[in-house]
Amino acid sequence: MKLSHSPILTQKLSIRQTLSPKIIQMLNLFQKSYADFIDEAHAQVENNVLLDIIQEDTLLFKLPLPTPKQEDITEFLPSTSGISLYDSLVHQIEQLHLSKDDHAMSLMIIAQLDAQGFISNYTHIKETIKALYSVSDRKVNDLLKIIQSCEPEGVGSRNLQECLLIQIHHYQFENDTLRGLLRQVVTRYLQALAEKNYALIAKDLDLDIKGVVALAEFISQNLTPDPGAPFRTSSSRPLIPSLYCEWKNDTLILTNLEKKQGIQVGLSEHYLKLISDPSADKQTKEYLEKKLEKAKEWIEIVQKRQENLEKVAFLLMSKQILFLKKGPLYLNPFLQKDLAQALDINPSTLSRILNSKYIDTPHGMFALKQLCPRSHFGKTSEKLKAIVAQCIQENKAASDQKITLILNKDGIPIARRTVTKFRQLSDIQNSYKRHS
Repeated sequence: MKLSHSPILTQKLSIRQTLSPKIIQMLNLFQKSYADFIDEAHAQVENNVLLDIIQEDTLLFKLPLPTPKQEDITEFLPSTSGISLYDSLVHQIEQLHLSKDDHAMSLMIIAQLDAQGFISNYTHIKETIKALYSVSDRKVNDLLKIIQSCEPEGVGSRNLQECLLIQIHHYQFENDTLRGLLRQVVTRYLQALAEKNYALIAKDLDLDIKGVVALAEFISQNLTPDPGAPFRTSSSRPLIPSLYCEWKNDTLILTNLEKKQGIQVGLSEHYLKLISDPSADKQTKEYLEKKLEKAKEWIEIVQKRQENLEKVAFLLMSKQILFLKKGPLYLNPFLQKDLAQALDINPSTLSRILNSKYIDTPHGMFALKQLCPRSHFGKTSEKLKAIVAQCIQENKAASDQKITLILNKDGIPIARRTVTKFRQLSDIQNSYKRHS
């Protein structure tokens, strides 16, 4: 008789392992910015007597400095401060180099988005575009999909269900079982989810209640029904770098500012002594031992946050040496999936580490995500044109062939004819005329 694992049992084990309370807490802590991490640390200390602040924060409160203006170095806007949703999407669409008509039709769709980022009158706008440009349903639908691939994830949705499904599609899962379960819940059980009718969902999907609760927690904590919300609210909290990086004496120097100047939480010496005190009553000891277990667990999660943050930042910056040497124009494309594979970190963990973390450099402060460009952006012709212009400015007497050699040495495999083309597009004269 051949034994095999039940698919249902595998599903149940997968959802329990993937979304255990400890894993959810760990992923949520990875996702927090440093400023939010400070709030979480104070909340943990307040709720657990076994935790003490052993180093007060000096990173956040060494300011006030004005929040630095974020330079757009990866052709998407990482910060929503002072930027409208419409402007952000227009900027992203412009980087895709669509045809003139496709660009115009895309702008018509974007103009119809509401404050949430939804397009509730899509049928009407589609018919209008079809009539104006003599295009098919498929063409307009394809343009909508392009808009739906932009940030924030879920933008351009026609309803809540589509909004959540888009986010699930883009989310970096480590297994297909979880993605499939979430898709089923969002597709078939949104109303039951809203009413917290977990028993119905559990029965239909043959899961236990704990598994459904874990799914519901994942949706509420990781997906948003309102993609446009960040563009309607402005935070007075400054952007705080978790790291500092520079290239000095041919060496990559990375400093973890959270460790060096940030808040540090450890175990309370007072209550540790009380646990080992023979005169302490049994009930008190049991209470403190439970708190100690929770305290150790939280400290372990914080340590993992720091370890993973350093690992990610060091490898990422080692791929961006030219950026550190020469500035934002020399940022290299580096896909998140390649970074995750190189570090042997699952993609969802990596996504959280990159999210809301900032790194200070000699060229200013940037979101980590900015230093890991998406594959469909990479280096555009506009960026290469700017690099050529900057190189000519730095080497005024150099011919096009010399500029080509300089850029090739810097790791940019550009041909001489391309250098000439970009020089001409920038209205820069050749080397002879520049010095005649």
